[in-house]
Order: sequence, then C-alpha cells, then structure tokens
Amino acid sequence: MKAARPITVGITGTGYPEKRNIIDLPHEGVRFVRHRDPVQWLDLLYFKATGRINDSLHAVHNHLGFGRADVLHFFNTVSLSRTPWVSTFETRIPRIYQPKRRLFEALARPACKRLIAMSQRALRIQDRLLDAHHDAKSEVLAKTIVLHPAQRVLIGSIVEKNPVGEHIKLAFVGHEFFRKGGLPTLRALDRLIGGGAPLHLTIVSDLLTGDHVSQSGASELNEASAIIARYPERITHHHQLPNAEVMALLRRTDVVLLPTLHDSYGYSVLEGQALGCPVISTDVAALPEINDDERGWMIHAPKDELGEGLWRTKEARMLFSTAIEEQLTAHLEAIVRDPASIKVKGARALERIRKDHDPGDRARVLDGIYAEAIRT
Repeated sequence: MKAARPITVGITGTGYPEKRNIIDLPHEGVRFVRHRDPVQWLDLLYFKATGRINDSLHAVHNHLGFGRADVLHFFNTVSLSRTPWVSTFETRIPRIYQPKRRLFEALARPACKRLIAMSQRALRIQDRLLDAHHDAKSEVLAKTIVLHPAQRVLIGSIVEKNPVGEHIKLAFVGHEFFRKGGLPTLRALDRLIGGGAPLHLTIVSDLLTGDHVSQSGASELNEASAIIARYPERITHHHQLPNAEVMALLRRTDVVLLPTLHDSYGYSVLEGQALGCPVISTDVAALPEINDDERGWMIHAPKDELGEGLWRTKEARMLFSTAIEEQLTAHLEAIVRDPASIKVKGARALERIRKDHDPGDRARVLDGIYAEAIRT
C-alpha cells in the first residue's frame, strides 16, 4: 500500500517557543516548512530601525501564497490567511494592546481551526479578553484547548541525583533577573548565609535592569552586585551559559528557584523538575499549575482575581518583594532543617513531568489537530 503523503505544516518562526511547543516533538506523518510573508519583513525592518517590536506587525500574519502548506501553525499570532491555521498562545490572543475588532473576527472564521492555550491561566485571560467581543466569544472558546508545553524527563530516576552535600545547592536561571525576583532572593540569601546556613547559590543571568515589571535600575543593580560580591565562595554568578551547561548545572543542583513577580509560563520549573530538582516558586500566573507544596514549595504572593501578581505600583512591588524575601527565607530554613525533603519532593516532581508533559502525547494531539484541520 502506498504511504500517505505527510501533512505539510507551515511555520513562520523557529525560535525557542516554536521549537519547544511545536517543532521539536516526535510527530508522525508531519513535515514543517518555513513560511515568510510581507508582514514579517515589515516587522523585522521596524525592529531594526527602532529597536522596538510593533505589536500589530509582530502578532498578525497575512499569508500571500509564499510556499505551500496544508495547514499553518503560529505562536502568539493571528492569521488573516484562508489557509487552515492554528495558533499556540502563552497569555492571550491577539497579543496586542487594544486589538482591532477584525482580529477577533479572524479568530472566529472557519480558517482558524484551533487555538491552543499553554495553560489554564492563559485560557482565563482569553476568556476575560473576549468579554468585550460577545459575538465572537462562544465561537472562539469552542476552538480553544489547553495544552501545556512538553518536557521530556532528563534522568531516569531520583536515585541518579547525588546526595545533598556539605552545602545545599540552589540555582537561579533566567533573563530579567529582577523581574524573576532576583533581588529579594539575594536579600534572603544574605540573611541566611550571613547567619551560617549551609547554602550555595548559582545565578545564570545578565542582571539586566529596566524591565517593565520590577522597574529596576542602578540602585537595585548595585545592591544585588554588592550581595554577590560579599559571598564569593557561596554565590556563583555566570552572565550566560550554553544550554548544555545550564542542564549540567541543574543536574548538580538540589533546588531550583523561580520566585518571579510575573512570567508568561515558567519553563525553568519544568526543566528543574525533569532533572529531579524541586522548585521554590511564587504562586502567580501559570506556576500553580506546574508546581505545588507536594512537589516543591510555593511563595504565596499578592494577586488579583485572575491569579496575576500585583506589581504595577511602587507600593505593590515593595509588598511583593517582602513576601518573596520572607517566605523564601522560611522555606530555605525548613530545607536546611530537613534536607531529606529535597529528594522526596524531587521524586514527585520528576513523576509529574513524566505523567503530565510527555512529548509523545503532545505530538499526537497536534498531529490530530492538523489532520482534522485539513478534513474540515
């Protein structure tokens, strides 16, 4: 019997999100081809000229016949194409401040076959966004499913983790150090290491300031740098590391830290858990969906009714920072008293990754979506 022709899926990006959520999965009967269209070129030219992203250009695709695909799959993008398309989104779609009505109409059209929210949190935000577009809401939500990112397990069993040594090894990895709670983390470590706690922290971050969440500047950078310099034997700082070295670091790590003020998802939580590292995280955004007190430790932060952290005023940021510092200190003190809890929670975290983020399961869901899209 002649083999069925592979489904050709057009993609416009090959960055980390696309690879993680779409391309680098064990698909069967699917091949991906790169598509570009005039909107993308305008988007690139605008960014090169201004150094900024134009929301409207960045989040809209207007396919005009470049190449040939059976179905298109985007990330955070609305398509105006008549070719069947699906889009994965991390917070909301369209991901544009004050989007025009025509983009919601595009989501409701027959060409849009499926919208894939990366978390229940994203679905909540999308539901709220659609309240202003009642005529499209039911149609759009009927197309929307939740599919968390895939994560393969990176060790076979928790027994592969080395025993906790003289110092409990902590890791903080990620861009926008201050948005991710880096300064209150260092304040907590300053208190604990200064008090004799057997902790070692490795930071992988450029310590860039100026993000829109933390509003960090020179004074925050100076304070963070001073704490790092105070403990050269107990705090190791790398501005950057290749991904393979980051994974090697996490393999040697006992506990991963992500006490973030705001995050689109929290991939570092999955990566830590996949290596048997329990995580200390805040309970904002999508993080309660991938971490809890059974498999890690939660920092209960000030939140709104959607579960988003409260950080938009100076006073709110101060309260948030205090909550991180105080609760992180308490969690680390408890870990020092009971280091055996690390492996207990690490084993549960590893099993959660195996059960809830299997790449094969994700590939089968997407392959089914592609096949359905070209049938209807």
